[in-house]
Amino acid sequence: MKNIDSRISLFAVAGIGILVSFYAGNFIADENYAPLGTLIGVLIAIYIIFGMGSSIYLLIPICWGLTGQISVLPLPFDVRELVIIITSIFYVSGIIFKSNKVKIPFEKVDLWIRINIIYLIITLLRNPVGVAAFGDSTRVGGKPYLDVALGFMVYLMMASFNVTQRTSSKLPRYVLLISIFSAIAGGIGLFLPDLGTVLGKFYSEFSGGLDDNINDNLVAGETRFGFLTGFGEVLVLYIISRISPSELIKPENLKELLSYFTGFIMIFLSGFRNAFVLGVLSTYISTLFREKIEGFFKISFIMIFIVLSGIVISFTSVKLPLTFQRTLSFLPGNWDSVAVQDADDSTQWRIEMWQLALSSDKYIHNKILGDGFGYLRSDYEREMDIVTGKAQLSQLDAKQEIFLLDGDYHSGPVGSIRFVGIVGLLLFLPLLFHMLLMAVRTIKKATGSGFEFCAYFYCIPIILAPFVFLFVFGDYRKDLVTTLFSVGMMKMIQRSIRLSMIK
Repeated sequence: MKNIDSRISLFAVAGIGILVSFYAGNFIADENYAPLGTLIGVLIAIYIIFGMGSSIYLLIPICWGLTGQISVLPLPFDVRELVIIITSIFYVSGIIFKSNKVKIPFEKVDLWIRINIIYLIITLLRNPVGVAAFGDSTRVGGKPYLDVALGFMVYLMMASFNVTQRTSSKLPRYVLLISIFSAIAGGIGLFLPDLGTVLGKFYSEFSGGLDDNINDNLVAGETRFGFLTGFGEVLVLYIISRISPSELIKPENLKELLSYFTGFIMIFLSGFRNAFVLGVLSTYISTLFREKIEGFFKISFIMIFIVLSGIVISFTSVKLPLTFQRTLSFLPGNWDSVAVQDADDSTQWRIEMWQLALSSDKYIHNKILGDGFGYLRSDYEREMDIVTGKAQLSQLDAKQEIFLLDGDYHSGPVGSIRFVGIVGLLLFLPLLFHMLLMAVRTIKKATGSGFEFCAYFYCIPIILAPFVFLFVFGDYRKDLVTTLFSVGMMKMIQRSIRLSMIK
């Protein structure tokens, strides 16, 4: 039987190889490389999917940061969504054929997840949404509902999955590699636009160019490199999850210390103050869990030294890049007035949006129960007029108007009121805080085990999530999906710990 199976496999591989060679030859002869790239990509994807077998669910956390699209595919999904759809097919088939009989422990956080999902369904029924191209609804743009549905599937799949200690320790490494890939893609799109255009035919992040990879100019020749933010944040998180931050100053940890500072340099180059603050807070959380108050004072000494060094440098003849200065501009120092003004204008710009959104019913029509995802058709047409230049607005006013119509308020509470109202916001906050408590329990359970690295890596951002959502930068549409993913990952880690103790 084994010989027969081997022969069948050999003939199948040979047949596929002949077909690929035939079509590849035609594509190359016609200088049509996009279909060839698509064919090769599909074959690689098939090999990975079937090669991973029951470990296919690992693709979800590994590919979570791949939010670009495979441009040559005629599908309106990014890579992460495609991975979730494929793994969902495997998961549902397992339920149908009764090969997936895992019992998921039910906790308070699970109850709050279901309450929020039910309320979102009620919101959808109150505000039916259609597709703009079909002209069949007064509201259009309901894709976030699909994102939440996929997020709920992720929550179910990861909660029923488990990994070994060795695999759990590799997960953060895979995520770091993906963040490096995304940073390289953004850099190519910005600095090598011709190459980015070619590679962008296969993955959209390569062709992001100026619009996607940098934010507003500070001054001629100085920009904020937004594509570096994710890499910097992940690198800092990776290091402080592996070892206690206070141990970084030991000579044997020089490589980790340099990597830690490299992460912050990437954040400084990105020019985002919130990323710097979150990196610092993450460092403190990691230290407090491992060394309690003693570690708090140790890391405080290091942080104070770093901050004071930056302030002192600002009074010398050394000119830091404006992105560095913008990131640190909330601290006292002799910062460039352009960097300070740009940071202040950004804050004021947000406040103006919040006031405009909350002071009338022009942008939020039902502040108690929410408007649901998508737009009124009239708002959608207004946005299209702005994008196409039909509306006579300045560049700054046009950008703000688009953000207001889209519900992109850079504020968790205000955005939540836009989509699900005050009621939805009051239902979402308990979910965030129960998730925080679950993260604390997960770290404590993982401490001293082979799952500690993975637990810190995923739970530190979860602990910060309520603070970020309320005070730093929130988007209900994305945060709800991320919450579902986060709870699923913690359940996976907890389940893996329990099974490892039984063995």
